[in-house]
Amino acid sequence: MGRDLVKKLLILSASILLIAGLTLYLYSRMVGAVPFLLLSAVFYWLAWRETKKGRIKNS
Repeated sequence: MGRDLVKKLLILSASILLIAGLTLYLYSRMVGAVPFLLLSAVFYWLAWRETKKGRIKNS
């Protein structure tokens, strides 16, 4: 169980770093709305995943 948690944390950290890098690149290319759209999609997905996890535990 510990390895799975570490693996998930590494994947999440790597994806956040990748999106942060993509955000900085796109923002420097003067397409400022696109990075915020990407970030909002990622944060929405993370929040959805957390609420889904809570629903499964409460059932």
